[in-house]
Amino acid sequence: MFRQCCLLSVFLLWIAPGLENHAAEAEVDAAGEPSDEESAQELEPDDSAARAQLLNSAAALEQRLATLNQTAGPYDPARLEVQQDLARLQQELNNHETAEQLLSDSLQLARLNYGLYDESQVDILKALVATRQSLRDWEGTDAAAHLLFQIQRRLHDPDSVEYTAALLDYSRWQITASRENLLLRPGSTQAIMAIRELIQEQRRALDEARQRQNASQQWDLLNAIASTEIEMARQYDYQRLDDLLLNEPRFVTETVCRLVTDGAGGTQRVCYQQQVNNPDYYRSARRERVNQLERARYALMQTADEMENFSEEHPGFTADNEAEVAARLEEMREMNNELGRMVRRARLRSW
Repeated sequence: MFRQCCLLSVFLLWIAPGLENHAAEAEVDAAGEPSDEESAQELEPDDSAARAQLLNSAAALEQRLATLNQTAGPYDPARLEVQQDLARLQQELNNHETAEQLLSDSLQLARLNYGLYDESQVDILKALVATRQSLRDWEGTDAAAHLLFQIQRRLHDPDSVEYTAALLDYSRWQITASRENLLLRPGSTQAIMAIRELIQEQRRALDEARQRQNASQQWDLLNAIASTEIEMARQYDYQRLDDLLLNEPRFVTETVCRLVTDGAGGTQRVCYQQQVNNPDYYRSARRERVNQLERARYALMQTADEMENFSEEHPGFTADNEAEVAARLEEMREMNNELGRMVRRARLRSW
C-alpha cells in the first residue's frame, strides 16, 4: 500500500499544475457546453470532415514525398520536413506504426546528412518517444529518450537552463519506467544503479541551478530528486536475497552424527556432512535491508530540509506558489513518516 500511495502522491504533486488547469477548463466546459448527447450529434459530422481533411493532407504529403524521391533521391534532406509533417498527421489519425516508421526514417536521414548529434534530431526524437509510448514499445521508447538526452547533453552546457529542462524531461520518463517496471526487474542491481545515477545527475543540475539562482528550476529539481529517492526506496524494498551483496555465505556445512543399528543388534555412530541454511546470512540480509532503507529515508529527509530552506530563501517564489509549496512540504513529511514505518517493518522481515 505504501508503494502505491507514496508513488501516486509524488506523481500527482509533480503534475498538479496541469491537473488544476484541466479542472478549470472542465468547469468552463460544464458551464457553457451542451449535453453529451447534443455534443455527440453535433461532433460526428465534424469528426468525419476533419478525418477526411487529414487523409487528404496525408495523401498530398505522400505524393510530395514520391516526387522528391524521383527528383532528388531518397537521401535528400528536403524530405525531412515532409516526413515529419506526414508523421504528425499519421499520429492524429492514430496510425502510430506508420508514424513510427516515418520518424525512424527521418532520424536516419538527419544523421546521414547532418551528423550523429545534430540539433535537427531533437524534434524527431521527441515525436518518436511519444509515438513509441502510444505503441507501448517501452524498450524503443527508452532508446529514443536516452538518445534524445545524450544529444541535448552535447548541445547544451551543464550549467544551462536548456540542459536542466532536458534532464527533467528525461527524469520523468526514467521514474515512470522504473515505477511501472517497464524495463528492468524491480530490485535488480541494474534498476538500483540506474536510479542512483539519475539522482547524481539531478544533484549536479541542482547545484548549477543554485548558482544561476533560477528558483523555478531549483524547485522542479528538488521535486524530481524527491520522486527519485522515493523510487529508490521502492527498489530497495523489492530486492531479492540474491540481489544483496553480503559477506556471509548463504549455506554452511555441518557435521551430523547419528547412532544406527548394525546387523548384529548393536549400534554404531555414523557421521556425515550436510549443507544447511546459515542463520547469520539471513540476519545480515535483514541488517542490509534496514540500512538501505535508512539511507533512503535520510536522503529524503535531507531533500525535505532543502525544500524548507528553499521556501525561506525565495519568499517571492513561495508567495506566488503558496498552495503548491505548502502541499508538497506536507507531503514530504508524510512520506518521511511512512519510510520510518517501512524501516520498522523491515526489522521484522524474514525470508
